[in-house]
Amino acid sequence: MNIFQKINFSVFDKKEYFFLSLVFLIISPIFIYFYDSQVHFKACNIIELCAALNFGTIILLIISSFFLIINKFLFLFSILISFFLLEFLFFNDIVIFLRALKALVPFFFLICFMQIKKDLNFNKKYLKFVLNKFIPYFVIFFQLVFIFSNLNFFYGDWETDGEIASFFFESINVYNYSQYFSFVLVISCGVRLFVSTKKKEIFFLIFIMIIGCIHASNNTAFICAVLISCFFFLSKKSFLKNNYKIISDLFLFLIILTPFFSYILLFMNFELIKYFAQLETRFLRYDHLLSQLQAIHFFYGIYPDPFFTRQPHNQILEYIMFFGILRALFLIGIIIYILKKISNIEYRIPLSITIGLGSSLTELFTHTYTGQIIFLYACFSSFVSKKN
Repeated sequence: MNIFQKINFSVFDKKEYFFLSLVFLIISPIFIYFYDSQVHFKACNIIELCAALNFGTIILLIISSFFLIINKFLFLFSILISFFLLEFLFFNDIVIFLRALKALVPFFFLICFMQIKKDLNFNKKYLKFVLNKFIPYFVIFFQLVFIFSNLNFFYGDWETDGEIASFFFESINVYNYSQYFSFVLVISCGVRLFVSTKKKEIFFLIFIMIIGCIHASNNTAFICAVLISCFFFLSKKSFLKNNYKIISDLFLFLIILTPFFSYILLFMNFELIKYFAQLETRFLRYDHLLSQLQAIHFFYGIYPDPFFTRQPHNQILEYIMFFGILRALFLIGIIIYILKKISNIEYRIPLSITIGLGSSLTELFTHTYTGQIIFLYACFSSFVSKKN
């Protein structure tokens, strides 16, 4: 099956080739690591001592300043976001400052994408090709490389400890493969699933989503894949057609509701969560963090107060830890606002399910690789969704 057979590459102009190249770098899961005052292609053993950047992230950091300067409103908005970092300049802790910066970087990329969309003015047919075909099948290609690089997987004896070495690039590692790459796979394949009309392709997309999540041992992404597949088969029903926006909103608000829902489960001593050790541990973290919050935390994060310094594995609580409740709600509000601008079911359902559940149990946006790809989809699919 030639997925590019309907696209004539010869008609692409320079700006379209530029964007296609940029997208390829953004989705390519190739990282460089910074530790021991050197640059490496292989992760260090102690992840807390490492800093990892995807090649696409580095390119985005370079070009973002240009695209931000040429739009006064977006430039001022980026300055506002930058003010969130001021207090961290006085903590005398570069690690905490860099973690706070990392939490905000995807929002600068979102602003950059908004300006790219405005300046380059792509037509919808081209954007649909990028979102519906180009990204999904290159993500699938990388996923197949990872699976076949780890042949023990087929014999039921494999482990993924966060980074996975590639068979074709022996010394190159995929940063946090087991925690995050599957979310990218599920979103991109989910979008492709909703626009596909061929039964063989539909079966293949569902299969690769499921097998990819199993290979990475990512239970949250696996649940997202199952839900997206179910909603795809229900998408022909009038009930889902008429109410998909409400359904997607319910998933989105899990980002905010999950910490409080976990409190209720723990209060009720709900037995089911005890069978999922990581889930129970995260719910306990949510409960501990929420119970320690004070009035001052409406305006400031918990740092440098050391009462809870580990990652909470929940996106809004991560923002609260760094920036306080009000600024956390502001950042989450941006995410929800952008996603609510998407009116097409093929983008909104996969994004809402994955972001809602993924952000509930991981720091989905704080991880720059997933953050930049999700905002890429959110920004440009909202443009494709416009009727006029």
